Amino acid sequence: QILPCLRGYDQLPNGLKFGENEEGFKYRGASAAESASIQAIDAFLNVKFNAAQKGFIHHIRDFMPSGHRRFIEYIEVCFLLSYFLYLKYSQLCLNLVSI
Repeated sequence: QILPCLRGYDQLPNGLKFGENEEGFKYRGASAAESASIQAIDAFLNVKFNAAQKGFIHHIRDFMPSGHRRFIEYIEVCFLLSYFLYLKYSQLCLNLVSI
């Protein structure tokens, strides 16, 4: 069971209200998506996410240091593992298939 203070309250339609404040606050809970390292690994491995997951991940990036965010975006565009594997092993695979 996760601690209540780490669960977050962003799913409450009106937010979480404290005292006499009319406007509710929305707080996200702890998430591995907050780690630039985890997002960088996902980008390097070219992990695909559905629209809701991608929206959450990009929202979390707004709270990262700008250098971390730019590094992840660089990896997504320029450093795809699948592309490098293709370049390295495509000819080898073709040779094996044609034997």
